[in-house]
Amino acid sequence: MIKILLGLVLLAALTEATVIETCTDVAANQCDEGGCKCKTASSSTGLVVANIAECIAYTKEQGMTKFSFRSDAGYCTPNTNCNQQATSSTDWGYYFVDEECVPECVINTECESCKCGSASATTGITANSLQDCMIYVESQGKSFFSFRMDKGYCTADTGECGQQDGVNENWGYYSFACATEAPEPVVTEPQSEVVTEPPATEAPHTEAPIITTPPNASCELTKKCGACKCAGPTPDDLEETTLNECLELAMQNNKPTFSYRTDKKWCILADDTLADDTCEKTNSNSPDWGIYTQECWEEQPVPEDWICTASKQCYGGCKCPGAGKENAEDNVESLADCIQLARDKIHDHFSYRSDKKYCIMHDEDCVPTDTAASQWGYYDVVCTDPEATEAPTEPPAVCAWYPMCQEGKTCKCDAVHSGNLFHADDLQACKDEAMDKGATYANYRSDNNKCSLVYDWFACTTKETSNKAQWQVYESKCACSEYVDSAGCTNSELICEWGTNGCSEATAESRRRKV
Repeated sequence: MIKILLGLVLLAALTEATVIETCTDVAANQCDEGGCKCKTASSSTGLVVANIAECIAYTKEQGMTKFSFRSDAGYCTPNTNCNQQATSSTDWGYYFVDEECVPECVINTECESCKCGSASATTGITANSLQDCMIYVESQGKSFFSFRMDKGYCTADTGECGQQDGVNENWGYYSFACATEAPEPVVTEPQSEVVTEPPATEAPHTEAPIITTPPNASCELTKKCGACKCAGPTPDDLEETTLNECLELAMQNNKPTFSYRTDKKWCILADDTLADDTCEKTNSNSPDWGIYTQECWEEQPVPEDWICTASKQCYGGCKCPGAGKENAEDNVESLADCIQLARDKIHDHFSYRSDKKYCIMHDEDCVPTDTAASQWGYYDVVCTDPEATEAPTEPPAVCAWYPMCQEGKTCKCDAVHSGNLFHADDLQACKDEAMDKGATYANYRSDNNKCSLVYDWFACTTKETSNKAQWQVYESKCACSEYVDSAGCTNSELICEWGTNGCSEATAESRRRKV
């Protein structure tokens, strides 16, 4: 039975003493042997979390006490009732959340209607409760105190102050004792029998430092190849090891690249004669062998003055596989909010459904799948430094600007939000800035001279705004004077390509316009 402990302090009142208990959430694995889970649990149900502690917290937030969790991938699915089933992966587990409490401090009542002779309203502090008074007294390095319940008067002393009886009935004189150390977390595994192994004669590389990563680092375990392993003999005495245990051993020995065989659960670190992060690859007859490596990178927050937009990665409806209501972020009302959330959480990719307001963050790029709902979109987050300038690589293109709003209406791209606004003296200044930065759409608000740029031709879905906010959207349609296309347009005509100010050939007839 695996028990994972999270701290929570509760109070239990006894007749002669007050016991302060440390209560902990305990997750008990219900699998007898191997792996098991709720039948409906998968990578697309629930959340992906960093560890089982986060899964416990998420389960309690949902008002549930049971969950399925896969330790190697972080899949977490809370359940009420489900059909438990065995799995081929031992990383799955099905857990019940319970609570265990152990005493931490005991406050003893030495006497009632009494106090230290010198205790008064001015000799200590005013505390909200008996427990707050005890915490203050402990901070003073003492273990006796006088406390008046109705007024909160709290005075610490050494226990030799001269006890005074027959005072106001709300006074009391107390002592306390606390445990010196918190209990160690209990971790057990379900098993059918206990197997005793002789102790290893030596632990290789125990002197090697453990590899550490910066606090903001993200790490990913990558399989480099299948039916392959690091060169060298396979020892005869290998023990079964999970992939996570193999990774932990590799990191402890400064060997982030290692070989692992999934069917036999064998783990072999890279040869000591080679560099720490490499191994000499050799092919294997078994498809279950693979070479793995741990890669880490430090996530850097986007500077406050940078402007972030979203670039849609498909023409119709699409999303990252698994994105849906069950893993959508809360309180996201628009695409602009989803962009801001991605910026705040340092994510480069997200899926968004405009009619349902579903916003799902993705740690990694994915291959989006087409959907019947055209409101879905898969986006890359693009953040740019407004002060950065690049030397032009091509001659300026011939461009024209076309209004996107209906006549007499105000509108803007839905990707516009407060995080990507800047001041422009007038509409032309906003358009000039769009040309300089290679943006396709210029959003301009004439009542307060605000400008916002959208860079990709398929990333602007216009939405109507109130007349008080005088927004207008203009699309840049540019052409190259020396361009001739297969449709018969000559270089005397202006051929437009959406989404670029350069002269590369358009790939679809629908992306060409005459100015």
